[in-house]
Amino acid sequence: MHVKHQYAGHGRWYRHAISGQARTVSVRFTEYSFGSVQVDGVTYDHDLIIDRGKIRKRKKAASKRFRDAHGHTPLSIAEDIPWHCRRLVIGSGADGALPVMKQVQEEARRRKVDLIVLPTPQAIGVLTGPQRTPTPSCT
Repeated sequence: MHVKHQYAGHGRWYRHAISGQARTVSVRFTEYSFGSVQVDGVTYDHDLIIDRGKIRKRKKAASKRFRDAHGHTPLSIAEDIPWHCRRLVIGSGADGALPVMKQVQEEARRRKVDLIVLPTPQAIGVLTGPQRTPTPSCT
């Protein structure tokens, strides 16, 4: 089975892929702008976790204790990151401001997960390919 996961919202998201044989589970990104992303026709204005096609709100409370040291609430190992993947793409916002803590990088290495951290427009391009990257909206 081919499984894809991602985190999205506030211009930031991540997605992973596990290759297999049977079927494909995926989501479609159609629009994004600073602070929002449209997934499967629904616009979200908060951080998301998309795990095997299921969308849920990112629960970043576990990472809030690191906020003062990073300027933003970072992505930390304390969060519920869906690690069952080969590739984890983190969209770090329109300007790349989402901090990803060193422990997340170390955990990805330990689990042999290819960790890619890019500003959201480039991360979308990695996941969807250059012809399918959604156009930024002007709102």
